[in-house]
Amino acid sequence: MASKNPNSEPLPLHPGPMPPMYQPLAAKEIRHLVIQPGVFREPVRCALKTVSLDDEPPPRFEALSYCWNELRDTVVVNDHTVSVPSDLAWFLRRLRRKATPRTVWADSICINQSDNKEKGHQVNMMHEIYRSTAEAQVYLCESAGSYRQQQEDGIQDNEYQPHHWYGDERDVHLSLLLVRYGDQPLSYIMMDIVVIGLLTCVTDHFCSLEKDITAVSGFFQLAIHLFSFMVEQPWFSRIWTFQEAVLPKSVSVHFGVCVFPLDMMLCATQKIMSLVGTRGPSCCASTWKRLPPLGAPALGHIEGHLWDLNLHRNSAQKNDQSVVIKDVDLVLLLEATRNRRCQEPRDRIYGLLGLVHNWRFTEPITPDYSLGIEELYITATWRAMTETQTTVLLAHNTPRKNLNLPSWVPDWSRTLTMAEKASLPLTRSSMSYPGRQAFELLSNSRLRLNMVFVGSIRKTLDISDFGVEKTTDTPLACDAIIGAIRICREMVGLPADHESTEEPGRSRDKMFRERILTDCYFCETRGYKQWKKNECFKQGEQPTDTFHGGHAQSFFTLSDGSFSLANFECSKQDKVFATLGNMSVYLVLRPYKTTQMGPDVEQWELRGPCELWNFNRDADKQSLQGDICSIILV
Repeated sequence: MASKNPNSEPLPLHPGPMPPMYQPLAAKEIRHLVIQPGVFREPVRCALKTVSLDDEPPPRFEALSYCWNELRDTVVVNDHTVSVPSDLAWFLRRLRRKATPRTVWADSICINQSDNKEKGHQVNMMHEIYRSTAEAQVYLCESAGSYRQQQEDGIQDNEYQPHHWYGDERDVHLSLLLVRYGDQPLSYIMMDIVVIGLLTCVTDHFCSLEKDITAVSGFFQLAIHLFSFMVEQPWFSRIWTFQEAVLPKSVSVHFGVCVFPLDMMLCATQKIMSLVGTRGPSCCASTWKRLPPLGAPALGHIEGHLWDLNLHRNSAQKNDQSVVIKDVDLVLLLEATRNRRCQEPRDRIYGLLGLVHNWRFTEPITPDYSLGIEELYITATWRAMTETQTTVLLAHNTPRKNLNLPSWVPDWSRTLTMAEKASLPLTRSSMSYPGRQAFELLSNSRLRLNMVFVGSIRKTLDISDFGVEKTTDTPLACDAIIGAIRICREMVGLPADHESTEEPGRSRDKMFRERILTDCYFCETRGYKQWKKNECFKQGEQPTDTFHGGHAQSFFTLSDGSFSLANFECSKQDKVFATLGNMSVYLVLRPYKTTQMGPDVEQWELRGPCELWNFNRDADKQSLQGDICSIILV
């Protein structure tokens, strides 16, 4: 359908066979997508234009960031009808101007997705693309019900007007909207505005707002509900969107009819973590408590996705607002994004390479979509460990893997839940053992490294025997937890049916509660608080109450009295070792079932990481004693 706008220039139509949509690209070339002008209801028509990032002056464009959702729609590109993610098609319609073209970069169209060689080359340029963009444009979603409402309302071409917010004094009209609409039913457009209004209020010291505004509970209840809907959108949990939000100097977010800076939202969400008490106190906490509570899923998304995003974006913008700091390495990025998702398993690695710039000891990883997934994960883990000279990535291992990988290579294709990620004993059990770690990659993807023997497992308890699921994000039955706690207490020499009231037993009880139960695997719920006060201890007294469990599957003790929880199965044949160097970690190893390579060399299977405690000392804060062993992990 031709544009109704007389100033638009329709794409030329070819009477004969159309030329191919994609032509080969040179080393520094990319394709721009030029959105042809038109009004809101018209089909989207675009043209591809090849440019070089080395051109002077640099080509101006806006890089797009969105989710590759399963629903499809079509747009016209160079007279070809192209199937694209429906979110992108809708976003292009939103971005289109009425009278002038708009130049953007959208990966699903600007990269020939059927050419693995080109795709790898263009993915390797993502750092330059998003650093060079005049402004990144992020599409989150339509607000709840707005798309349906627009269909019902029959929006006219001249009625669609985005509402821009800035997070500064330019938003002064917001206070007028709050007063005017605070106690009235809101249209879907006003609902979008209300959510951004909440961000603006929270970013400022909103305890200073007029009492009659904060007292409008219905207004804030709606704002909290829609804000939860916004932060739970898939865009925040995807691998690719991480670097797409970190690299650009300026990022605008499109949510419904509202457009606002990403930094305004990140600032507000950091403030929210203080308001709810998880990230330190806030002067506005008392006002926040008078408002409807923010749901646990929204808080989980804020802490699990937006917190790390904010840290890395701040780091990336420190030096002249454009250059990513040199200290960011693949280890840090893999840790920060372990709970993010991607459709292509290789993108778990490739989606982060644009942020890595400190390759010193190995060759940089180059995107290659013809490479096997297992081979890529082995290479990435090995090079990341070599670059950082740390073994912290080994702590990401569990026996549960979807791919055929060596025991020392994490299955990066597995997206961890927030509870799984939180249960990884990384920094809490990290220590420094004198000596430089030496890695050696042997044949058949075996890893040789130096370790210190800590102890053999003496007693072990399979917590799943008590009805506690091995992996769960759902509340666990109070009876199951109490039954498991009883046995764990007996294994470490504590009374099973009551807490100690005199020293030193009282101190041991306190340490056992705080270190094992609260810090690692159980959130403090009403049932757990009753357990600590001995108010609900016997089985059956509170069958309807629950604990929220982490991912503890085993509890074990060592010969020296140390004890630990683990999120994998353990047995008495397993032994605990510690790696050398900076950020060492405790690892549970099991003798490998095949024959040994020699009389003095043993092969081991890595079961997973652990965190050790001892009533007499903090095991992770003491210097390790023992001989250094050469260990081969298979």
